[in-house]
Amino acid sequence: MKTTMKIAVIAMMAMSLGVKAQLYAPEIEVKSIEGNGIGIKTESPNRDADLHIRDSRASLFLENTNANNWAFFRIKGTGSNFWDIGQYGDNDYLEFRPKASSANRLFLRQNGNLGIKGLPSDDADLHIRDSRASLFLENTNANNWAFFRIKGTGSNFWDIGQYGDNDYLEFRPKASSVNRIKIFQNGTLSATTFKAVSPPWADFVFKDNYDLPSLQEVEKHIKSKGHLRDIPSASEVQKNGINLGEMDAKLLQKIEELTLYTIEQEKEIEELKKQNSEIKEQQRKIEKLESLVQKLLKDKN
Repeated sequence: MKTTMKIAVIAMMAMSLGVKAQLYAPEIEVKSIEGNGIGIKTESPNRDADLHIRDSRASLFLENTNANNWAFFRIKGTGSNFWDIGQYGDNDYLEFRPKASSANRLFLRQNGNLGIKGLPSDDADLHIRDSRASLFLENTNANNWAFFRIKGTGSNFWDIGQYGDNDYLEFRPKASSVNRIKIFQNGTLSATTFKAVSPPWADFVFKDNYDLPSLQEVEKHIKSKGHLRDIPSASEVQKNGINLGEMDAKLLQKIEELTLYTIEQEKEIEELKKQNSEIKEQQRKIEKLESLVQKLLKDKN
């Protein structure tokens, strides 16, 4: 059975249900087809829709006149679960509220930012706020990726993800199979090159005012502390790890100190060689004098 009604019929229905409503509309035909829903501006409302609005700019407008209340619509299944989707007062965000709860809400701001369990910050397109916030990507294809992409304004981008059941995470520039960075589950990092931003380099060791400890002082520190001066102990590294750039600078400092020790020892060795040569020359002269003395004594007898 097909019927044609005027929009006023809806107002009458609303009032009969005890709903306070006022309708202001031109003569708009509303179609109701048995077995279908109600259609506005359509001759054949969709069978899957209780209300079907068809127009060149179709819209459904909910306007709240109470600053301390909601404009919302509710989606409810057959049981007790439902969702309220609406705006409170003059808030600049839309809320998705399970069972009208103030917890576990989704927030959609007018700038397009989405917040899960909390309002999104202005500089985050997606903001998850929780006591244990997480984002879970699960791949169900052993021959494909679970990944997310970070892309700038040009052609450059990074894919960060896991292929199949690999035991490592990959950072892939432009989805390339070369120049990748891999982080293995045992903590190993694999990369073609690694560049660490370092603190001031250790060339200060070669300054005239550098206080180079003597080898006796080095030995005393090693016996007392069990490690070199300015180098963290094994227990400190185990507890805190190391800063690669800082550690490279410290290791270079020790190499440069060793270089100074080597240079000083080389000078001492050269000095000892010179002294040894002089001693040998003196010994030769002494032996020559002894030979002459022996000869004189022999000639006298």
